[in-house]
Amino acid sequence: MRENFEYRGYGVSANGCNYVARSLEDGDDFCLVSRDVERITQAIDQLWDALEDGIPPDWLMDSTIDLDEPSVAEHIGAAAQPRPPDRCKLHRRAQV
Repeated sequence: MRENFEYRGYGVSANGCNYVARSLEDGDDFCLVSRDVERITQAIDQLWDALEDGIPPDWLMDSTIDLDEPSVAEHIGAAAQPRPPDRCKLHRRAQV
């Protein structure tokens, strides 16, 4: 899995068990967070589609969007798949 890459004007980086996407534009503090990199790229695609259509996505509510939250995930295409397991919690439990 890729650690850091650019996708449609966003820098996507691995941060622990999450992926974080931030706009590459200076001064834009908007970010997307998910454990599923496919959910991140689908959300970015939806943002670009919304820009073209002039209608913001239903899940665009804050400057930091947790794409794994069920109320948000239902609007993202990858939401049809189950929420990825929290490998960080599983790993911490195994160490205890």
